[in-house]
Amino acid sequence: MNNYYFRAMAIDFDGTLTAESDIVSASALAAIAKARQQGLKALLVTGRILAELRQVFPSVDQWFDSVVAENGAVFSTAGNETLLSAPVEFELDRALVEAAVPFRRGRVLLASQISFEPDIQAQIRRLGLECQLVRNRSELMILPSGMSKGFGVCRALEMLGISHHNTIGVGDAENDHSLLSACEIGVAVANAVDGLKRHADVVLEASNGQGVANFIRQSVLTREVPLRPLHWQIELGQLDSGEKLSIAASQINLLITGRSKSGKSYVAGALAEHLIEQGYSVCIIDPEGDYASLGELHGVQRLGEPGRCPDIAQIRRLITHHFSSVIVDMSLLDSRQHATCTKELLEQLSEDREATGLPHWIIIDEAHHTLDLPSRMVAELAGGQKGYCFITYQPKSFIKQFDRSIDVILALPEGKRTAGPDPLEETSRLCGLDVPGALGDAGQGQAVVIYPGATGECQLVSLSVRRTAHVRHWHKYLSARLPLKHRFTFRLPGETGGTVAANVQEFRDILGATSKEIVSGHALRRDFSRWITDVLQDAELAATLRLLEEKFIDSNQADEDVSLFRDKARTAIGERYVD
Repeated sequence: MNNYYFRAMAIDFDGTLTAESDIVSASALAAIAKARQQGLKALLVTGRILAELRQVFPSVDQWFDSVVAENGAVFSTAGNETLLSAPVEFELDRALVEAAVPFRRGRVLLASQISFEPDIQAQIRRLGLECQLVRNRSELMILPSGMSKGFGVCRALEMLGISHHNTIGVGDAENDHSLLSACEIGVAVANAVDGLKRHADVVLEASNGQGVANFIRQSVLTREVPLRPLHWQIELGQLDSGEKLSIAASQINLLITGRSKSGKSYVAGALAEHLIEQGYSVCIIDPEGDYASLGELHGVQRLGEPGRCPDIAQIRRLITHHFSSVIVDMSLLDSRQHATCTKELLEQLSEDREATGLPHWIIIDEAHHTLDLPSRMVAELAGGQKGYCFITYQPKSFIKQFDRSIDVILALPEGKRTAGPDPLEETSRLCGLDVPGALGDAGQGQAVVIYPGATGECQLVSLSVRRTAHVRHWHKYLSARLPLKHRFTFRLPGETGGTVAANVQEFRDILGATSKEIVSGHALRRDFSRWITDVLQDAELAATLRLLEEKFIDSNQADEDVSLFRDKARTAIGERYVD
């Protein structure tokens, strides 16, 4: 399988690459060398003082691209050292000497023995210092507060231009918890402490360096089976039993299907939220402006303008240089431009993934419009490449073409029935499952989760609620021109003409400029909320305008009441679509 996801390995030293002595496993070093030949970066992560490490392992810089020493406080690459924290206060040295506590000072930490922990704590309390004590079997490290291997590895990876989500961490001791938690996949060797094994994604059968060597050869280099994280998860929702249902946040492919207006883009937006909040780089191909509100999240950029393909170079910089997420809004392009621009973008994203492992996820809405995928991407999917999410009401083509690479299907039960094939029935037939039967009394906000590789396995889940607002076709309705039959005409009763609003922006502007008599007439007939419901399908805004209409109907309907209604309606529309 051609899998470009993992770009680095961060490996502990004592007890992981070594056994009881300071001799590094030759088989582990050989496996690391082979991994580096295939493009993976290797980081040695240790609690040791860097000078002391070099005494027992003088060739360390030949075998590793970088070293993170002193439990995450010191970073070294090509012999150049960078302190990731200020040193522990030097006044503690004098206090420990006076207390007859043996210790060694590194660039940042102080190193001692577990047996002296009570004495060290007493001196830290007496001096009123903010330090933390970290155990590593019989060793004890005194570090600045907040310093850990996980912190140091993340900083080191940033300097190397690699995401921690593209990294595998391997360790054995108590101080390796943060290392394994920071990396996408956390691995514990067989001789690891029990606490670390319980929290690892993978526990190896062999100990020390032999375990590392076997893992690299069998799981990293061959890549026959995706390494899926247990601690990085997407929470889908809740089962009838009350148990939460989650799926791996990487190394899977998703298909979201259902009828028109079943909530597919809402669900995809909720999944994207989970991924973005966990620091994954996500690129969303948004053909109808449904994902604009995700731009409110930290680290997310939304790009798109009328009549022009998105700036692919800018998208690449945001993703590969900053690990950002990007919403590519295609809603203001015509169908021909959309098809051309999407294919060009997907070709470049596929090429970048091979070079950098980024973006972690590519989400393609209305995916049935992009079935002419780039040949590179088709080959990757057929070969088992992961990190794609397709949203479509036509699942047949995707399931037939990529049946072996789709890991999870979310089938939504609600929506508008059409004359064409029903997505749920198609999904059932193609997966050999009784999906409609599994739905039971399912309704809005629920989905059937299907695992195509496990025949007969599906679950009904009540989906998690999105944090950001979901406005259907937000950008399209704001400035693109609606079909004639969907436009709003401002006029007095009995008039044949009137002023026509072709989109939300025009609707809001005309509402502010037209006569009070026209505004009053439409409000009394509840025309405004009805148009928002029928055309924009924005239930939240429609409910707000309906309430304003009811208050106006109950008022004296004087000039000041019309003005108040007009101002509040325009404010509600502005907050929802414009501001």
